[in-house]
Amino acid sequence: MGKAWLQCEDEPIHLCGQIQGFGYLVVFDYALQCIAISDNFGDWLNLSAGDLLGSPLNDFWTISKLDPATLSTFFSKFEEDPLYRQVSEIKINERDFHWSIYQLEHKIYFEFEQINTRKSSNTKLYSHARHLDAAGDELWFALCSSISTVINFDRVMLYKFMDDGSGQVIAEKTAPDMTSLLGYKYPESDIPKQARELYTHFIARHTVDVDAPTYSLLSKETDPLDLSKSSIRALSPTHLQYLRHAQVRASASFSVLMDGQLWGLITCQHRNPKMVDLAQRHLCVFLAQYAVNRHLAHQREIDLQYNKKIKSLELELKEKLLVNRKILEVLADSAPSLCNMVSAQGLAIQHPDGVYLYGESPILQHFREIQFAINQRSQKELLAYHNFTLADQAYEETFPGVAKVVILREPKFSLYWFRKEIEIEETWAGNPKKTPVDKPRGKVQYPSPRTSFEAWKRKVKGHATPWKKRELLFMRRMRYIVQDAVMKRVSEIQELNERLVEVNNTLDTYSYTLSHDLKNPLSSIKLAAQVIQQRDNLPQEFLKKVSTNILEAVDLMTNMMQRVFEFSKAKTFDFEYDTIHPEPFIYKIIAESKERYYCPDLDVQIGQLHPIVGEKTLLYQLFLNVLANAVKYSSKTEYPQVCINSHFTKDDVIYRITDNGIGIPADEVENIFEIFKRMSNSSGFEGSGIGLSIVKRIADRLHAEIKIESELGQGSTFIIKFKNHLVKESTLLSQNMSF
Repeated sequence: MGKAWLQCEDEPIHLCGQIQGFGYLVVFDYALQCIAISDNFGDWLNLSAGDLLGSPLNDFWTISKLDPATLSTFFSKFEEDPLYRQVSEIKINERDFHWSIYQLEHKIYFEFEQINTRKSSNTKLYSHARHLDAAGDELWFALCSSISTVINFDRVMLYKFMDDGSGQVIAEKTAPDMTSLLGYKYPESDIPKQARELYTHFIARHTVDVDAPTYSLLSKETDPLDLSKSSIRALSPTHLQYLRHAQVRASASFSVLMDGQLWGLITCQHRNPKMVDLAQRHLCVFLAQYAVNRHLAHQREIDLQYNKKIKSLELELKEKLLVNRKILEVLADSAPSLCNMVSAQGLAIQHPDGVYLYGESPILQHFREIQFAINQRSQKELLAYHNFTLADQAYEETFPGVAKVVILREPKFSLYWFRKEIEIEETWAGNPKKTPVDKPRGKVQYPSPRTSFEAWKRKVKGHATPWKKRELLFMRRMRYIVQDAVMKRVSEIQELNERLVEVNNTLDTYSYTLSHDLKNPLSSIKLAAQVIQQRDNLPQEFLKKVSTNILEAVDLMTNMMQRVFEFSKAKTFDFEYDTIHPEPFIYKIIAESKERYYCPDLDVQIGQLHPIVGEKTLLYQLFLNVLANAVKYSSKTEYPQVCINSHFTKDDVIYRITDNGIGIPADEVENIFEIFKRMSNSSGFEGSGIGLSIVKRIADRLHAEIKIESELGQGSTFIIKFKNHLVKESTLLSQNMSF
């Protein structure tokens, strides 16, 4: 049966139950009864530490001769902030100590640790702050230098956590006789998960001497006491052995937090035992946070400058897209800038019209395979890889750096940026691979702390420089700009389509109008021609009359065609209002309609026909359609009749045209003016259903009102109300015409 392997991340380092010898710890419950005390506490009070277990706080206070006002201050602050930690200085047996009071898991911790009397006096905040302010790009080196000045350790290095969990030394300050570890990488297992979690919440730790004895906690609790907030907690045996293998006796570490996340670790090592007291640690924590703030401010300045470049490029793109409707052409022209902004060597534009490749990018077939593989992995709008590989890499040149942003899914429109492979040589502090070893008696296997920290190198292939957050932000912003341009083009195309439909409708209406309204004059010409052809020796006077009728019909047709053509070719039609006497053409329309619809017995009653303010050809077409309909739909009745009369009101001239024809069904009256709308009872009568739609449009152009009163089988009355004054007297009007 295999042995259990105790992983480093399984070691409960915050429950070690041991403290270092430079301090004392006593723990009370909320009833103020002592529930735990460090075994060395009796050295201070000259009695057995176990005798204090269960003692009330007051007894402890009397024995220790501590100032009760300190505790009162703590409780008053604790009510406002449960995370409050109070620190003060006291003397114990003529030695100076820092006294910390804090609470954790419904317990109150009293922690005492010695003050380092041998610490350097160079702890002035101002000088350190000035040093960090002036560091510029060497900020992290300056931080290591400042902390080295404060604690005077042989090695101070800044270890940054990488995306893969490992860490790398990015800055250091070492003693002259020590080997530099700058650039060295450390495996994730060197600082296991639970240690990183602890370092996120308690940001300063130190060990005075890895070989010094530690002291147990005497406790009335059955469960191990949580020491995650303790400054004097002893390190785990595994970590202590790790430090011994590194040939150091003292260590300190300070967490570097950015946005609440563990970004890095300032690791300090000394070859001899060395004390770093609470004041020194607090100063180091302050310097670390000050450097973080300087770093973030510097990054914000870089981001600000980068955003200015983005905005400049955005403005340039928008201007180009405004002038040039060919989006692919604009992007291709801007490809160098699009690559420079994200430090890419190549660009591919997947466009509905095809693929455009720029710079050092894959050949088309290679790109197609990359595109397919990425689409198989994810459908996110923005994707970025720095170690992308194909399952079957058949191409000599590889592009492990690939970033994709989707502009539109349909039609397919995306941008791809490429970075070529860079060969990386990693230097590790010893071989990162660990081997399990047996503890005594072979009960548990555990990964041995590495015994060697000598440089161990390896070459890494298939990687490109990782994409930065601001570069991905740029890609996302490009998506919005191009997407907006595409949508505008789509909107323009849609508008053009609508206008095309409108033009087609206009052409249709133009042809329908001509074919409909030219029938009457054509009938007159045909009738005249038939008379001349069929009868010989016609009197000269009759021929003159017939030829006059033909010429008038031709003039009318020419005028009508010209007007309709003008309506159809423009949205505006200019005409002058005039006073028109409709009587002559009304009589003519009636006569032609009687002949056209074979209605010689039509009874026509014409009353007073008042002049109308309007345009002659439009009025002719209006009356032509209304009167022709009246004659047509009454022509099959036994006694066909059409009545026409008009009267004045204060503002209007009202014409009423009544017939005794077939009438209009009540439920169809409202829609009778729609184009191609024919009455359900109109079978047996010629027509296309556009005559009344023409009437309605002409009435609208003339600012006239038209309505119908009708009764099925009894006939219809058209009531047309014309303004009896000029809309704009003696001026040229532009009316919206959408024939």
